[in-house]
Order: sequence, then C-alpha cells, then structure tokens
Amino acid sequence: MARWIARIMALTVLAPWAGCRLPGYVAPQPALDGNARIEYLLRVPQEVLPPEHSLFAELNAMPAAIREALELPPAGQNVRVYLFEDRDQYRSFLDDVYPHLPDRRAYFVGVDGELAVYAYWSEQTRADLRHELTHAVMHASLGEVPLWLDEGLAEYFEVPADRNGFNSAHVAMLAQSMAEGWQPDLARLETYTEVSDMNRRDYAEAWAWVHWLLSGPPERNDLLVGYLQSPLDGTTRLGPQIAGVVKDPAAALVEHLGGLTTPASN
Repeated sequence: MARWIARIMALTVLAPWAGCRLPGYVAPQPALDGNARIEYLLRVPQEVLPPEHSLFAELNAMPAAIREALELPPAGQNVRVYLFEDRDQYRSFLDDVYPHLPDRRAYFVGVDGELAVYAYWSEQTRADLRHELTHAVMHASLGEVPLWLDEGLAEYFEVPADRNGFNSAHVAMLAQSMAEGWQPDLARLETYTEVSDMNRRDYAEAWAWVHWLLSGPPERNDLLVGYLQSPLDGTTRLGPQIAGVVKDPAAALVEHLGGLTTPASN
C-alpha cells in the first residue's frame, strides 16, 4: 500500500490543540478498558460526522477485538483521537506543534500522560484511524512495542474486521517481490528501531508475519501472544522463538503467502 503512516514517540509534553480553536464537539467517550477511555476531540462539523456515525461504532469495537486476539493486559492510559475537518487544519496544527514531521495523513503520538491519534477527514480516514488506533491500543496496554511488530499489527487491524486482517495490496507486492527473488527475513525486520528504517515492502512483510501468526494453528498464535506477555525491553526477539517451533519460518511464510493470492481485494 503506497501510504506512509508513522508513529512518533515524543519526549516532551506538548499542549494539545496548540494554536487551534477548541474542537467543534466531543463525541461519546467509550471505555477503552477499566478506567481508561477513548476520547474523541473533533473539528469535523457535526452534520458531517454526527455522534451516531458508523465510524465511532467501528472504532469503539476495535480495542476489545485487539485485546481479545492478543490477550493484552488492561489499558493503562487514555487514548485521544483528534480528527480535523481537512488537511489544511491538520497540517497547520502539526506544523505548529510538531514542525519537523513529514507530510503524512495520520500519526500516532505518544507523550508523557497522553497517547494521541491525529488525522483529518478524507476517503482514507477509516483505514488511517484503524491503523493509528491499533498503535494506541498496543501502547496503552504494553508501553513500548518492537517497531516491526507494532507496524505489522497496525497493518493487520487497519483493514475492515470482516476481512480477518487480509491485505490484498501487501499480498500483491510480496508476490511480485518473491517473483524477483526477494525472500522474507524476520531477523532483519527485528533490527529496525526507527520508522524511517522501513520501506513499503518492510511494512508488507511485517503484516505478513503477523497474518501468518494469527491465522495459523494455535501454536503459532500462542507464540505471538506469549511474546507480547514477556518483557518487551528490546533484549528478546520473536524470530528465534518462532524458529524453535517451525523448522523454516521463511519458507513457511512464503507458502502461506502463496495461498493468499485469490481473495477479493481490499
């Protein structure tokens, strides 16, 4: 997918909505987990995005679905979703508060005391928010997450729920790459620590490993769930654990991808 959406883990607290008027309205605030909540702060006119809009129901269902699939612990922080009416408003805000960020449609930003998603209203808003909210849910429950896995999970959960994580664009890209001699390499992905390290194919490969783990037999699912329940301090990698259960993980992933070339595109 030719879309670049990144996370930023900021080092200082920045006042939300700096340089902007207050949001036009605040949507219902659903529970994220226990006392933690999703807070929607919106600049989109209410007649365009009313509280009963299906977008909210879709997003509100995501945290529970992600936690159930990955057996995550309760969330420890609120998540705020800041949605702007258009690109100009969104870009004006980011240029004021985060002036060095590249021009991308959406961001997940972690600051002391707040996990925030920023996006603007467009045809891609649903996918953008599903992607960024996945980052937010993961960090609300776990804190830091290895980059490749954080992005792979976000790519998996950004597609509509009824597609079970299937991303046809990624399948097509990886099929073409394999035809040109490329092979998956999880050990390489696990060395990445900055979003700028990852290209589009890396995002697709990260998605593929997540899809393989979550859609396979229980022992593969258990590998991912168990890894997420371990201390994610950068000293333990998932690749060697997978290799201890699957003889040739890269070959297994290639075989898995070969069976994903015919479903309807997303």
